Amino acid sequence: MHAILPLLLIQEAAAEEAKGGLLSPHGGLMFWTLAIFLVLWFILTKFAFKPITAAVEAREKALEDAIVAAKVDREEAAKILAEHRAQIEAARAEAQRIIVEGRQTGEKLRAGMIEETRAQQQDMLERARREIDSEKTKAIAELRREDVVESGDLPHLVIYGKGGKSRVVPLPPNPLAELLAYGLPKRGPVFLRGGRPVTGRYVSGTCNRWLHRAGIQESLHKLRHRYATQVLDHGAHIRDLQELLGHETLAATAVYTRVLPRRAAPVVAAVDHPLI
Repeated sequence: MHAILPLLLIQEAAAEEAKGGLLSPHGGLMFWTLAIFLVLWFILTKFAFKPITAAVEAREKALEDAIVAAKVDREEAAKILAEHRAQIEAARAEAQRIIVEGRQTGEKLRAGMIEETRAQQQDMLERARREIDSEKTKAIAELRREDVVESGDLPHLVIYGKGGKSRVVPLPPNPLAELLAYGLPKRGPVFLRGGRPVTGRYVSGTCNRWLHRAGIQESLHKLRHRYATQVLDHGAHIRDLQELLGHETLAATAVYTRVLPRRAAPVVAAVDHPLI
């Protein structure tokens, strides 16, 4: 009944308004309109505004919390990103350090291997030279009367090397005269000491000692180099020198010789016309 009464009043006011015009003031209609507004305001204030306000405030609070959480997440994400970038840079620096250390280690190993190889090569050369010297002095120490051929057109020595190989070395007049003056036995070893054959070490030491006494600061081995150079300097063919030195290869003979400027100059001067 209370709900219908306002409607009837509104209808009656509408009818009266229709009679008097739209803009004509009507006291009853204004009263009831104000009354209805106040009733609605009371109802809304009593029952609706608080829930609505609470809902709005809760929504605002939720939005604020979401914004704060988003800000925290963004800061956390930025922090994690910075940590990741720092880790990447650290890993990159570590990789560069490992690469540099690896290169340095490789260079050290390479230098060490080269140095070790050179040392081994030098050691092998020294051993080879000592063996050669030993073989030469041994050949001198083991020289027998049967190997000295002083008669005929070409006096010579028969030298025996490794593997029983022999070669003929021409014997110049001066060394032959020295051997004959020394006194050659009828047979057996030529050089004796206390009735026994001398050793290669004794021959080397004795020759070096007499060379130094004569003012020649060279060893028996270095005399071989001088001999080879002078033989070539006097026009001998390197193949003949190879045979005299007892080398199996020509490369070995080339190591024991050197080209003298006075011998090379005429060779160059002989080319008296342009090559092109």
